[in-house]
Amino acid sequence: MNQLLKVGIGLLIINVLFSCEKKVHDEPFKVEVRKKIYPGNGQPSYLGDWELMDTQTLDHLDLNKLKTTKLDKYGGEIEQKFESTGYFRTQKIDGRWWIIDPLGHKYIHKAVNSINKGKSDRNKEAFRTLYATTSNWMEATADLLWQNGFNGMGSWSNYKAIQTNNSEKGTHISYTVNLSLMGKYGKKRGGTYAVPGHLGYPNNAPFIFDKGFEEFCFEFVKNELPKYKNDDNLLGYFTDNEMPFKRNILDGYLKNDPSDEGYIAAKNWLEENSISKGEIDDAIRDQFLAYTISTYMEVVTNAIKAVDPNHLILGIRLYTSEKNNESFMTAYGKYVDVVSVNYYHRWTPKQEEMNDWEKWTQKPFMITEWYTKSDDTGLPNNAGAGWVVKTQNDRGLFYQNYTLGLMKNKNCVGWHWFKYIDNDPTMKNAELSNTDSNKGIIDYKYEPYQDLMIKMKDLNERVYALIQSFDQESNI
Repeated sequence: MNQLLKVGIGLLIINVLFSCEKKVHDEPFKVEVRKKIYPGNGQPSYLGDWELMDTQTLDHLDLNKLKTTKLDKYGGEIEQKFESTGYFRTQKIDGRWWIIDPLGHKYIHKAVNSINKGKSDRNKEAFRTLYATTSNWMEATADLLWQNGFNGMGSWSNYKAIQTNNSEKGTHISYTVNLSLMGKYGKKRGGTYAVPGHLGYPNNAPFIFDKGFEEFCFEFVKNELPKYKNDDNLLGYFTDNEMPFKRNILDGYLKNDPSDEGYIAAKNWLEENSISKGEIDDAIRDQFLAYTISTYMEVVTNAIKAVDPNHLILGIRLYTSEKNNESFMTAYGKYVDVVSVNYYHRWTPKQEEMNDWEKWTQKPFMITEWYTKSDDTGLPNNAGAGWVVKTQNDRGLFYQNYTLGLMKNKNCVGWHWFKYIDNDPTMKNAELSNTDSNKGIIDYKYEPYQDLMIKMKDLNERVYALIQSFDQESNI
């Protein structure tokens, strides 16, 4: 084959590859998924039948139109400079909410939850072979995040290890701390119990009105927060996780023993508002729900800010009907800086729901738990609430579809994928919602799921350009 022919064939291959790369798909992809069915009435949940879901990805966008963006050391976008406080804060700019990073740049928090070493025997064996030390592991993990476009760690992560790594290596992976104030108080007090994903409370009525709760909060944060107070890599604090703030919380308190402080508080509230038990309806329940969340948030935010006024209040990681209750959200918004929502059962985020969150709270939101699981790992995938798909590539398609929906909403300032490492079914005494499922970006041997990570990286590295493009389109 002569040289000219070789060159011609080479150019043809390049042109074919280039044309394929530029191809924009008009119709959404169809991804096969199964969702978790919750029949209620004490019946166990189960996976439904396979169904096809419309899925929008980067392949449906003209990426050549996107502007190249440069990032600062935190992962913020450096095109514009705003007030710099040395810590993360929030600001609404031209109708869109942003986190502003410590240098004063627009910032979207792209994080992974539960960045911890695996606890099963198989996890420990793989860890010893690959890393040997916590320092080596955290350095490699920080690199994995950066290389795939993530800039943060979500709830339940190894705060001490990332603080040490940031300090020693000069990295700036931001992180969040879940204080679990009610959870820790409840365990100390007695009366909590384990349910999948979070703690349970008698009659779904947390111990908010206990006189001892406020004292516990102030004492706990006085001892715990000084080590975070001046850390510019800390995004903010979750106060608790998935507390049962449901509309019928008033009924729950009234089911308690008459000597219980929650019962007494509910009874006194009814009397102060001249309401008899027979008059209780959903409107009354909503009023009491707002009173309850206000009482809780006033205690925990006053305690936190007395020690650390520098960092964001991220709230309780909402998970149930409370996030769509106007009375609750209006009261809640007076105390949080960012509304954190664990947002399951949506293949594509609902714009009207997300708009309501901001309308009621007047605050931006982050999605702090969401994921999908794949059938190609051999794991049963019974535990957890996420969707099930067939391949890791499908997980990546879901990631892009979901985050594109988030970015189109001007109130979203970040998302936290759940989670870092797969559930290992061989682990003993695992938390009930994390026993046997493919939720991780890595498997139990610490090997990344490459097909998933490629899709995550492609999306993550274009976030600021995509947001700019969506905002320009919305203004036309």
